[in-house]
Amino acid sequence: MRGPRDRVEAPLTRSRCFLCRRTFKDRARTEEHIFPKWLQRAFRLYNEGLVLLNRTSIPYRQLTVPCCEGCNKTLDRRLERPMRDAVTNGYAAMKRLDPEIIFLWLAKMYYAVLLKEHFLRSSRKDPRRGPILRARRINELNLLHTFLQVVLTPVSYDPYPPWSLFVLNVLKTDDVRLDFDFRDDFQRRFIAIRMGCVGLIAVLNDHGLTSDMMSEIRSVVGDNALHPVQFVEVAAQVAYNESRRVRGFSYAVAEQDGQIRVTVLPSLSNRPFHDEFSLERYARLLSMYQNVSLSDVMPAPDVVRTLLHQEDGTFRDIRLDELPVHPGEPLAPLRPLPRRMR
Repeated sequence: MRGPRDRVEAPLTRSRCFLCRRTFKDRARTEEHIFPKWLQRAFRLYNEGLVLLNRTSIPYRQLTVPCCEGCNKTLDRRLERPMRDAVTNGYAAMKRLDPEIIFLWLAKMYYAVLLKEHFLRSSRKDPRRGPILRARRINELNLLHTFLQVVLTPVSYDPYPPWSLFVLNVLKTDDVRLDFDFRDDFQRRFIAIRMGCVGLIAVLNDHGLTSDMMSEIRSVVGDNALHPVQFVEVAAQVAYNESRRVRGFSYAVAEQDGQIRVTVLPSLSNRPFHDEFSLERYARLLSMYQNVSLSDVMPAPDVVRTLLHQEDGTFRDIRLDELPVHPGEPLAPLRPLPRRMR
């Protein structure tokens, strides 16, 4: 009988379910929508495109991965229904939701997007160039795939969960097409998504380091409603702090009686987890995320503009019609932004 570890170690092919990794010989095949249909309907994403690692674009409706019928139904019951209800009912409902459900939903999305890029050719004109993302890069995500097995079988984390998670309150616009934003970062296991008045940002494998580092920002933001560009600034801060991490974690993964236990091993290194903060590096990332010039966010060598708080450190309350996202342009909270950094 195949155990949970076998699922992670099975080959990456279109003939296997992306979650349980079993073949479709004795089970019905379906397609799992990476961005679920309810989300596409709510924010009119069917004909919108997602930028891939090779800088091509694919419609959200075509972003699917092979999934067996059993896993598809389990994902719908355990993740999609509670997430749909929380997004529909708003920020307060999302805050009440079990953080593990949010983490699993984001991790599934992050992993499945990259798996899709493994299944897609990097060049339609030259098939010899292989897939957009090589198998070895997907295999680097095996631990994340192990975490996803929580959907199917018990997985415990010792001594603490693997994620840093931020659930944020965001102002809604009058146009649902402007109420959605998504970005991820393959190098940093980072994902951010804005859905109406709900904003979610996560680092999927830092075991709370980023969350601890950003406790001050958490206290400033609190339950205040962020302007969409403020949400982008928080996302940039999370991504930058994770980019500073120079040390990872070592794990022991044990399986017994159909359960998986993931233990973070003590480190013998005295090296800090993060390198020094660089104002210029952060400013460059922030300008990329906000789609503005470096001088817009760094007007002087030792100054980086922030829209999150006043000079006295209190939250800056910005009306939706008060702040243009792009200088000299009318307010447009969502404009195509770089989905990934190189």
